[in-house]
Amino acid sequence: MPAIRVQWQHKYRKDPANLDARGVPVFAPPKDGSERTLVIPPFLAELLERHLESHDNELV
Repeated sequence: MPAIRVQWQHKYRKDPANLDARGVPVFAPPKDGSERTLVIPPFLAELLERHLESHDNELV
């Protein structure tokens, strides 16, 4: 079965001095050490592959 690795998440890090602001986008590890490998069905792996091939940016 195909699998994807979850080791980074896109989050917004807030400035403690300005909690009303949206924050700054950052990549951070999942909380509580929950990095993991997720098994996905073949049809979903194919859709993801086509989606990633249609973009030049590695962060898509």
